[in-house]
Amino acid sequence: MREIPDHHILMAIKDLSLAARLTIDGFMAGINKSKVRGPGLEFSQYRSYQPGDDLRWLDWKRYARSDRYYIRESEVETSISVRLLVDASLSMEHTDGKFTKLDYARHLAAALGWLAHGQGDALGLYVFREGEVYALPARKDAQHLARYFHQLETIEPGGRWETL
Repeated sequence: MREIPDHHILMAIKDLSLAARLTIDGFMAGINKSKVRGPGLEFSQYRSYQPGDDLRWLDWKRYARSDRYYIRESEVETSISVRLLVDASLSMEHTDGKFTKLDYARHLAAALGWLAHGQGDALGLYVFREGEVYALPARKDAQHLARYFHQLETIEPGGRWETL
C-alpha cells in the first residue's frame, strides 16, 4: 500500500484530476471489483456441483471426461451510478486555515469521482446554488470525466441554502 501525501500538499494542488489520482491510485483501487459470479459470458471458474444448483450450468463435457459433476461459473460485469452532491452556497466560503469548505468538497468529490471512474462506474455531479441545481448526468466515458473535473473546478459559491 502506498502512502498518501499530507492533506495540505494535496489541497495545494490546483489540478483536481492530479490531486484525485494521487489520493486514490494504488490506495483504494480494486476494492470494488464490480463483478458478480453468475450467468455471464466471461468464464470465471469451475466448482463442484452442490445439491440445489441449477442444472443448466452443469458442464456435461467435463462430466464426460472426469465422471464428476462441475458447475461452470461466469462473471457478470455490474455497474453502479455514482452521483455526488456539492453544496455551493455562500457558507462554503468558510475558511479553515488557508482552505475553504468548498476546496475540501472539491477535492473529496474529485477523489471519489476518480475512484468511481476507475472502477468502471457511471459518474454524475449535482451542484446546489441559490435555489438552483446544476446537474451533470451520470456517464462512464473519459470525456465525461474531464467535464466532471472542469465543473468541479469552476464552482463558485453564492446565495444561501434554500429551505422548502
